Amino acid sequence: MQKHGYLRVECRENWGQRVLKEYKRLAESSQVPVADVRCPKVWKLLEERYKGNGILIPAIEPILMHCAREIAGREELKGKAKVITTPCEILADIGNKAKLPETRFVSWKQFLLELGERLESEKLESSPIPPGFFQNLQCLVVSITGEDEVCSYLKNGDYGAARMIELLWCRDGCHHGDGVIDLE
Repeated sequence: MQKHGYLRVECRENWGQRVLKEYKRLAESSQVPVADVRCPKVWKLLEERYKGNGILIPAIEPILMHCAREIAGREELKGKAKVITTPCEILADIGNKAKLPETRFVSWKQFLLELGERLESEKLESSPIPPGFFQNLQCLVVSITGEDEVCSYLKNGDYGAARMIELLWCRDGCHHGDGVIDLE
């Protein structure tokens, strides 16, 4: 990124940990299982088809949105263009609709294309955002990835003793910008 004139900026706040604590709080206090809504495609599916179906759909933004709000609001970065890379086009679209000052969201794949770079194939073998985010919660966590598996699991509606349900639309977790393209 430096050779293209970009400076990498990281969040000061550990938003992943803050979001995890909120999910933990909900899983401990809810009478029904809590759905993971970090994936915008899953969130939309839940809102449209499963609201009120024995599963809690929390109002928790994806971690990346929390990070982007922090970075967009940092005083030392005011007046500077910021690019937030995302694992999929949907998250990039959501971020751009937020209209954060001087901030543009783009999928990692699109960002590399804009720079004339390519992802090396060995880097594509593992997900940068794999399932397992909730594995350390002290409750029963079910993890479902992949469009068919997510749809089948939700349609079945038998959540058993699960307190937390991790749901990622892309198989084996979020990808490198080559994931879900649109919400339709």
